Amino acid sequence: MIKSPEGSSAVGPLGEFPAVAISPDGTEIAYVAASGETAQVFLRALDRLEPQPLSGAANATSPFFSPDGQWLGFFADGKLKKVSLHGGEPATLCEAPVNRGGAWGPDNTIVFAPDLFGGLMRVSAAGGSPEVLATPDTSKGEDTYRWPEILPDGKALLFVIARHTDIGSFSESKIAVERLDRHEKKILPIRGTYPRYSPTGHVLFSREGTVFAVPFDVNRLEVTGPAVPVLDRVKVSPLNGVIDFVVSETGSLAYVPENAPASKGFLVWMDRKGQISGLAAPARDYDSPHISPDGKRVAVSISSGNDKADVWLYEIAHVTLTRLTFDEQSFAPIWSPDGKHIAFASGRPGQGWAIRMKPADGSGAEETLVSGEDFQLPTSWSPDGKFLAYWTGAVRAQANQRPAGIWILPLQGERKPQPFHQTKFDELDATFSPDGRWVAYMSDESGRNEVYVRPFPGPGSKFQISTDGGEGPAWAHNGHELLYGNLTKSAAKIKLMSVGVTTQPSFSASIPRIFMEVPREARLDCDVSPDGQRFLCVKASVESGPPDEVRVVVNWTEELKQLLAPPGKRP
Repeated sequence: MIKSPEGSSAVGPLGEFPAVAISPDGTEIAYVAASGETAQVFLRALDRLEPQPLSGAANATSPFFSPDGQWLGFFADGKLKKVSLHGGEPATLCEAPVNRGGAWGPDNTIVFAPDLFGGLMRVSAAGGSPEVLATPDTSKGEDTYRWPEILPDGKALLFVIARHTDIGSFSESKIAVERLDRHEKKILPIRGTYPRYSPTGHVLFSREGTVFAVPFDVNRLEVTGPAVPVLDRVKVSPLNGVIDFVVSETGSLAYVPENAPASKGFLVWMDRKGQISGLAAPARDYDSPHISPDGKRVAVSISSGNDKADVWLYEIAHVTLTRLTFDEQSFAPIWSPDGKHIAFASGRPGQGWAIRMKPADGSGAEETLVSGEDFQLPTSWSPDGKFLAYWTGAVRAQANQRPAGIWILPLQGERKPQPFHQTKFDELDATFSPDGRWVAYMSDESGRNEVYVRPFPGPGSKFQISTDGGEGPAWAHNGHELLYGNLTKSAAKIKLMSVGVTTQPSFSASIPRIFMEVPREARLDCDVSPDGQRFLCVKASVESGPPDEVRVVVNWTEELKQLLAPPGKRP
């Protein structure tokens, strides 16, 4: 199954979301870690050595404390939840399909970003129907509001305003403050992501792993001086705009350093009964594996730290791992049908994105196939090698931007990209059938993700394949089966679905059936083997304990004051 770009429902590595929170009084930290095959919250009182798992917080991401320090809010299973630090069952507050942060205010309401693209919502901490709090102004190129931070008096909040082109860096995203009683929004004269308020009277924010502090008048909601770097090499997720640091009301700091161990995974085979057998490849931060047509090699992206990834080749029989690309960010590799070339996404945040192609033996230079300001992601190569399907642009494209959606790039002649299917809905994950006559893809036109098939090159009617939610379509190599994932019905399991299909002389499909269920937390990111009987997957490491080092600095704001003092007044 091909993994979706940012916003996929598939569970990713823990580092893609905030992993650490600190209580308002600075005496306790909460962090998300792997425990078996699930994400679990652990609590650690700073006067104790041993952390304790928090019951009721399985599958949690993005934890945050209540103002009284007695509750923990978090996101899990597509919902916003809370749980008492003293134990008990978690309470579901409302739906939150794709979290982009939450904050608990002194009036006992929670402000949160429930989705990839869109605005901020507010809901009572007791639960209920959420209300719309702030909505992106699409006429000004705003696509998403995320990572809210409520100011101490509860009357205003900070948040990030981002465009779809910010995904991959967020270093040039806008930071805004909104007065809640008047719904007045003000853009601050700083650029970056993840704003947090410091009790020293500063707004802290991040650019590429460095935390900056800027003096801030909390009454006038205005920046009153220049930004100064105050903390270096903090772990960042350029995909989401997360930087993992928090400051308590008492001035203590908790953060995850950049050089903490990367999220590790393993390359494994999984058969149709769900039985898993490991390959001999070393543990790495793998992503998007793609099997060569002869089944002997694997092209896979490996992350090496903040905002850095390259394409590597793994020889299955010889147990060798060889680097293919040497760029700042190269990922999502796919093989040409003859196995001689690999196409992949590439880009340097803030400098544009491209799809490039390189000989699989590493002997030649990279060739740029398509490039531009918008995100470009290759998804499928036609079986005759003449066309490349890819996704480009924002999920919610603006009218004055190049349309988003599924595009086809001819690899002969002028190589002029042509739109394949574009509507106002989210449509991605296009993949050619083995006979090249059909394209399967995912769309949310019905209000949820479903899998459809259209004739290639068209025109013609579409066929809906999934009936109860579906994404990540993949064809079996014999062309008689279409596979996809279903994540909508069970919080604990991902259902892998199979549909029998006939593509000639006309298209027809059978009723979908479940052929396997796997743990939702397993982070299974798979490709189908040439014989269709196995899946090569990335399986997250199941080592217990914290995935990263968490550093805590008590009374850090005293150091901050000294650092920000004029040179003549520093101790």
